[in-house]
Amino acid sequence: MSTATAPVSFGERRGAVAIREIRGPRWALPLGWVVTRFLMFALVTSPNAINRLLPDLAADGDVDVYYRAYRGIHAGHLPYVNFRYEYPPGTLLTLIPLPRGLTFDSFLLVWQLQMIAFDALIFWAILRLGRVAGARTPAIRAAAWAWIIGGIVLTGLPLVRNDLIACCAVAWAFVFFYERKLWWAGALFGLGAVTKLWPVLILLVLLAGLRRDRVKLAAGSLVPVAITGVALTATGTLGACLEYLKNYHGHRPLEIESLFVRPIQLAAVLGGHRAPIDTSYGSINLAGYHELVVVSSLATVLITAGVLILVFVRRGTGASRNALVVASVCMVAASLATAKVFSPQYILWLLVVACCAGATGALPRGWLWLAVAATALTGAEYPLWFSELIQCKASALAVLTARDVTVVALAIGSGIVALRLLRTGTPKSLRFVAS
Repeated sequence: MSTATAPVSFGERRGAVAIREIRGPRWALPLGWVVTRFLMFALVTSPNAINRLLPDLAADGDVDVYYRAYRGIHAGHLPYVNFRYEYPPGTLLTLIPLPRGLTFDSFLLVWQLQMIAFDALIFWAILRLGRVAGARTPAIRAAAWAWIIGGIVLTGLPLVRNDLIACCAVAWAFVFFYERKLWWAGALFGLGAVTKLWPVLILLVLLAGLRRDRVKLAAGSLVPVAITGVALTATGTLGACLEYLKNYHGHRPLEIESLFVRPIQLAAVLGGHRAPIDTSYGSINLAGYHELVVVSSLATVLITAGVLILVFVRRGTGASRNALVVASVCMVAASLATAKVFSPQYILWLLVVACCAGATGALPRGWLWLAVAATALTGAEYPLWFSELIQCKASALAVLTARDVTVVALAIGSGIVALRLLRTGTPKSLRFVAS
């Protein structure tokens, strides 16, 4: 049978077949997403369920902070000047279009529905990314299931935080990156950066690895940043915004979920006492040990620089997209492992990038499911064992230590995979894919 009959690229043909052949049966993936997201929504909208099953998960999470910002904006007040707002200004974009006069309960419902919509867009992006990358059906299916399972093991947490906004921007940025629409990819990375900052890490990896089209990617990313800067300057809030974010995040101590706190907590358990804690900056932190804060910050800077240097040096004639998306997994995992603040919802950053890398077929499924395991362990720590963690009990520390080991292993493993891809271009299992 002749194979040269269709005027379509092999990658496009493989992608179309991949989407058609997502079996399980065909409706299993969308049904799985609908069922799990309904359960997540039911958890955060049923106070009785929250109190019985998840006593440490507040039913409104951080939404009270967003609600105060919403009321302030619609009353004509300026964030960072007339009221304190700890998040980057991009998060405010979800608040501005909302109608005036919402009560907290109605705002909470709208917020949760918004987050479900962002989650659905991420799910769609993962499937589309696998198609445009020309990945095999099992890789696409595994990545989609990883996102579905990763969400539900965090209970309802993603719906009462704002991290899905940046995750959605990053997922679709990868889609455009593989479609070679570099300007749009950069714009979405920039939008994610003004919303949650961490997408800058991925953008730096891509800029370090690209030879062609780097200018388009950088230019696209500067547009939302420039628009945000102009808007803040025009309203007289730029200085206050930068000052507040610098003071808020620059002076924060080590959160008790940070990896660098674990030796202190384990030593305290062995010594029969608790690690000292305090409550500040809206979190529970390790009291004292300022030298560990410095070590954590230095480790983040050094590892970030190391990953970028390796990508830049090993890019050869131009790093493949597969190599760069896996290097992004390494970068995000390493930054979480060294961060002084590791709130439970931050694991979504790692999960979404791992699912994108898995959907392209570049990240082996073993490492993809390791990201899901890290997400599940995080969901077990909060909200299930958070009270025990505060009390420095061995059971909670065991769960969190396992999570830490998993994140570090994923950073190392994905880094090795990325280096191999940078050296060889494409692994044997991916050489059939049109680049």
